[in-house]
Amino acid sequence: MNKTIIWTLVIFLFIVFVGIFTTQMQQKTVGGVPIYSKLPDFEFQDSERQSFKRVQLYGKISVFNFHLTHLEKDTLTQAVKNALRPLINSNPSIQLFDVFPTQQNSEQANPTNTLGGGFLYAEESALKSFMVKGMLMPKERLEAFANQKVVLIDAKARIRGYYSKVKPGDVAKLKADILTILNER
Repeated sequence: MNKTIIWTLVIFLFIVFVGIFTTQMQQKTVGGVPIYSKLPDFEFQDSERQSFKRVQLYGKISVFNFHLTHLEKDTLTQAVKNALRPLINSNPSIQLFDVFPTQQNSEQANPTNTLGGGFLYAEESALKSFMVKGMLMPKERLEAFANQKVVLIDAKARIRGYYSKVKPGDVAKLKADILTILNER
């Protein structure tokens, strides 16, 4: 009976070890900043109605801020922009994109973005699909997730993190992770 208990315990510990090891291997980390996934191909429009594709992200660090309503009032995002402004203004390889669903039956607004990057647009269904499949956002909480988070993309078009727009600690972590990624080059 004692051998059975010992073997059961050994097998249990082995399974726990394999589970922990597998979980750690699934999320690769470079320089302390995780790599979640490479972005799939996509095509949006910029504010001048020109095509914008994934390949245009290569060589730059990008922060994506998704909006599910067109030009929603997003004072929380303004706080993130203000926090990132000195970093972005001092380094042209960092860009911030606000991504909106395309407005139907009206002229697309052309707001001003003073922080490199700019405004991108996509049909609402394509945008939601990209957010779930490409940005790995939870489908059941998509709107809440988009309203609360920004996504960090590295110079190889890989998702490196999700950061709250409302938690000051997350904004500081976003800045620190951007600096870490800049030093990876």
